[in-house]
Amino acid sequence: MVNDLYDELMQLSKDYNDNFNSLYRLHTYNEDEINNIFQVIKRELIQSKMFLPSQLLKILSTASKYNCRYFKSYWSLFKKLYEEYHPRVPKHTSIPFLYFLYKEFGILIDYDIVKLESQNFSLDVHEKDSIHSAIMTDDKELFISLTEKEGFNERQNLKSEFYPESKYGYSLLELCCYHGAVNCFKFLRTKFKPLINSNCLKLSFLGGNPDIINECLKETKPYDSCMEYAIISHNIDFVTYLMNEHNLKIEMEYCHKYNNLQAFLVYLDTSKNYKKCFPFSVRFNFPSLCEYLISHGVDINTRDKNYYSAFFHAAQYGNRLIAEFLISHNINMDNCKSNFQIAVQSDNKDIAELLISRGIDVNTKFDYKKTALHYAALSDCAETVKMLISHGININDVNELGETALHYATYYDNIETVKILLESGANINTKKNTVATALHNAVDLNIEIAKLLIAHGADVNTFDNNSKTLLHKAAQKIGMIWLNFLYQMELMLQ
Repeated sequence: MVNDLYDELMQLSKDYNDNFNSLYRLHTYNEDEINNIFQVIKRELIQSKMFLPSQLLKILSTASKYNCRYFKSYWSLFKKLYEEYHPRVPKHTSIPFLYFLYKEFGILIDYDIVKLESQNFSLDVHEKDSIHSAIMTDDKELFISLTEKEGFNERQNLKSEFYPESKYGYSLLELCCYHGAVNCFKFLRTKFKPLINSNCLKLSFLGGNPDIINECLKETKPYDSCMEYAIISHNIDFVTYLMNEHNLKIEMEYCHKYNNLQAFLVYLDTSKNYKKCFPFSVRFNFPSLCEYLISHGVDINTRDKNYYSAFFHAAQYGNRLIAEFLISHNINMDNCKSNFQIAVQSDNKDIAELLISRGIDVNTKFDYKKTALHYAALSDCAETVKMLISHGININDVNELGETALHYATYYDNIETVKILLESGANINTKKNTVATALHNAVDLNIEIAKLLIAHGADVNTFDNNSKTLLHKAAQKIGMIWLNFLYQMELMLQ
């Protein structure tokens, strides 16, 4: 392996790094600049087949949490991607994005409509001329005037869906650190003398203001979460500072989670552990990196500490481009069954389909006699469910407990998958070993799914293992929704 590996790989990955730096360090509201970023994303990340549009939606959702001042710009990019490609919105998309999807497109995804309506989010994040808005823009004059108002509480905390999750919310000083609001920070420290805590230091790496970081370092020592936030910031100087001066370790998991390939390359260069890094490297969806490492002597069949191969990582996190690259370089495919399972569970439809095309039996059984369709239904992997059905999977196959994929979809409240299974001819009245049908699951969990099953011919008079019918179970529910449900079904007590 050549000594100048880092420099060569940095040159090789320059465009890749620039693209993700532009997303995590987004600092513009200018529509022309935002459109330029969008065009680059399309050309270099999507059209190159490195990333799917849905993966980019998830990345935007993640990046905005740590740079929420520019949420409006993140939403603009999110909206452009959604309008052009109409991808399925990924799981765990942040609530503000779900809110604006609902408001602008009328699309309700995996969230209670009443709760969503009550949020009343603004693209500006904070109310104009509020204390939090003053901090976000580092408006010292506004900040001072608000602190001088009667009833001002310098110990107030903010909990907001726009920010990273926090059990107790964020203090005013912590918000100054997050936003790099050095003028508000200095005034707050001078007038109210709040204590700098470890959270302040962690957040200061997001804000990126050197004066705030230095003040925090005087009061508290860097710890592991500081490295995580330095990686999120996509400021490699912060990463190397924490590594060299405070012996903090770069976690490969964070490098992948926050799309920081450069931090991963620093780890690769300093650890020299190419064998350990190679299986993980495929997660970045960057074939040139894998090709470079292989060409410099890394065994393509090397495994990580958990004995997972590079293909397993590709099946879980990657895309078809990476998977095909590994196959073309003769990676050992002995564990096709495990790779197929993880691809299905992770909703990596393309890789699952690739494995089917290479001979994996679509009806293969896993633990407890589950099929791939059980796993896809459990995780609400709607596109993968469609693909498996198109390849002839037995839609009514049961596991050891007599459960079908429809049982799984109803139990885990996955209405989109329920619709697909019903439209594809799933047996609606199959009973588990415990006697219950999919309808019994639905009545326990989701009235809309219950209505859907009944509309498709579910037997409302069948008994569960407690000798209860649908009506008995529904009658135990409290509230007008269930009373209306009973009325609409026009059932009579048995």
